[in-house]
Amino acid sequence: MKVLATSDLHGRLPAIEPCDLLIIAGDICPDYNIRDRLDSAVEQGRWLNTVFRRWLADIPATSVIAIAGNHDFVFENEAFVPDLPWVYLRDEGVSWEGHFIYGLPWVPNLKRWAFYGDSLALRAVYEAVPEYADIVVSHGPPLHVADHVGPQFGDIDVGCIEANMMLHRVKPRAFLCGHIHEEYGWHEHKTTSTPVVNLSHVNTDYEPVNPVVDITEFFDA
Repeated sequence: MKVLATSDLHGRLPAIEPCDLLIIAGDICPDYNIRDRLDSAVEQGRWLNTVFRRWLADIPATSVIAIAGNHDFVFENEAFVPDLPWVYLRDEGVSWEGHFIYGLPWVPNLKRWAFYGDSLALRAVYEAVPEYADIVVSHGPPLHVADHVGPQFGDIDVGCIEANMMLHRVKPRAFLCGHIHEEYGWHEHKTTSTPVVNLSHVNTDYEPVNPVVDITEFFDA
């Protein structure tokens, strides 16, 4: 078995090695007109149905599971989302080869972007994660883990405290995320010791430099 994962493609579609499962943790689409959510959603829907569909058809992955991110306006209105050969998760889970994978797209702080949630909304979506979830795929990271942004964004931690509460309750094998490009790589939650893997494919300059991550070890347990 081989499981790979990536996130924050922003339209830059990486080469994928042969695998049994590919997980994508949001920010899939290119940015278009972010000042007009409807216009951006329509353009992203066209891209999904052409460029992205061809990429999905060509990659040597047996299964693909994905969530949206804050740049993916198209997924806020699923009328614009084409029927693609994947499993798309929005506040729901799926069993794959005996492992339960739960996905959610929400982030705090960014009111003008897609899938923004205030504290009440975020508490509700993270409380809905079942205790039997093996892998949690969230676009945004927990607070104080893989969530520090650079000086251009305030040099602060911007993660979600409600995700921390979920990790204490559920204790999944792994928490997969993206969103914060400068935090790409493997981290460990400070109080639960949960592996937190930031999968961002692009760096802070939106250059596609970070490799797709092999997370097979979480599925060998």
